[in-house]
Amino acid sequence: KQGVRLTPMGKILFERCERIFCEFEDLKGSLDQRKQECQGELWIGASDNLCNYLLPSVLSSFLERYPKVQIKLFAGTAPAILNQLRDFQLELGLFYTPITDASLFLEEIANIEFVIVIAKDYSKRLGTKKIILKDLAKVGYLGSRVQDYSKPYPALNLLRKMGLNPEILIEVNQQETQKRLVEAGLGFSVLPRHMVQSELLQGTLIAIGTPKPLNSPLYLARRRNRTLSFTALRWVDTLREGLLHRSG
Repeated sequence: KQGVRLTPMGKILFERCERIFCEFEDLKGSLDQRKQECQGELWIGASDNLCNYLLPSVLSSFLERYPKVQIKLFAGTAPAILNQLRDFQLELGLFYTPITDASLFLEEIANIEFVIVIAKDYSKRLGTKKIILKDLAKVGYLGSRVQDYSKPYPALNLLRKMGLNPEILIEVNQQETQKRLVEAGLGFSVLPRHMVQSELLQGTLIAIGTPKPLNSPLYLARRRNRTLSFTALRWVDTLREGLLHRSG
């Protein structure tokens, strides 16, 4: 019930074994690069909104070029992806939150625009023709689960930077569900523009104007002491191309 702790000798053994296994994985990665062919499995982790909206086109381009690769895609929260990276269950991870972990190498690869969204007909409840930022004090916030993060997650952090401390109505660990709840008229949320663009164009959702664009970095993470496979390097190249094309 009190948990298990390593003895001093056990800790030494664990740390040495971890270095040995890391060296072994690094060796495999170096040899794999020398093959100069994309094949085998590629394990990637990302949040659900990235998996559902941003990555499909990138993966399509990648598999068109390298059809011998099998993609193993894990959709989860930042802590879940982090744990799998630490346990060598993933080779690459994508994060909105800056991860502070000495075992990981973190690189900012894009700047993602977020937008405050609410159902189009919510203005009737507020008795106004157009919802503005200050009206959100009267509306419930639909966000991620605070318990899943050690610090305020990007969307909540963006709101607080604008001086808003929203009343959290519903917390859910998937942004896709947050979007559905917004569409159902339960409140407002802050979501990446790429996952609500269609609804904004169709008019089922509306964007609340902000003094300046709401942007959050997107980070690519990998094990610091592990050489990326040749396949992973080519996927990163394809990812960069896809993000550049989207921003352009």
